[in-house]
Amino acid sequence: MQYTWKDCTAEGKYEYTRNDGSAWAILCDEHHAEFEASMPGSAEKVSIKRALRVWVLANGGAKKLAESM
Repeated sequence: MQYTWKDCTAEGKYEYTRNDGSAWAILCDEHHAEFEASMPGSAEKVSIKRALRVWVLANGGAKKLAESM
């Protein structure tokens, strides 16, 4: 699978999809755990700043995310 987290070369195992079924992120174990922990409903305290940072990195970084919009 094509991995999406900015500057990480680990193997992607977890695919996140849009409503149309297309993948917007494919993450390794470490970044999947970080992504899940940053989202509302996780056991950890969630901050908007952290959630946005993780979401942007999961999309491949700010430049790649902006190009996809």
